[in-house]
This record gives sequence, structure tokens and C-alpha cells, in this order.
Amino acid sequence: MANSVSSKKNDQRMAGMQDIPSDTIEERFGVIGERKGYITPAELVKALEIQALENIKDGVHRFVGEILIEQGYLTRVQLDDILRSIETAG
Repeated sequence: MANSVSSKKNDQRMAGMQDIPSDTIEERFGVIGERKGYITPAELVKALEIQALENIKDGVHRFVGEILIEQGYLTRVQLDDILRSIETAG
């Protein structure tokens, strides 16, 4: 249940950021995630590679945070913290 609530809050946050170019959000997301020690540069690069390949192959552009969670590099709590940081910096 908590993951569902957190996921809904994250979706709402991302919806509120739709006016910010996605490459800016992705860049900030990665920089903030690394700075906070949540992810390594190699983990971010791997997630961005997956994102790019999916985009080319399937025409789907998933949020890099979703991929980092799926790969086990990031938790939902950490994702929420990064998104809050983006909101306050934006």
C-alpha cells in the first residue's frame, strides 16, 4: 500500500514537471541522485542506455528513475527524495 501511495505521489510530481524539458529533468535527476550517493555514474549510464534502446526499439520513453528502480539501483524512497529536490530547485 505504501508503495502505491508513493508511486501516485511520484506520478503527480512528474506530471507537475511536464513544462520542464525532459532532458533537463533527466540531467538533474542523475546529478542529484549521484550527489546524494544513491546511484553511481555507471548505474546512471546503464539506465540511460536502457532508456535509449527502448526508445529506439519500441518508441517508448520511460523515466530514468523507473529504470533505476527496476534494475535495483534505486529505491522508491530515494526516487521520491530526488523528485522533491528537483521540485525545490526548479
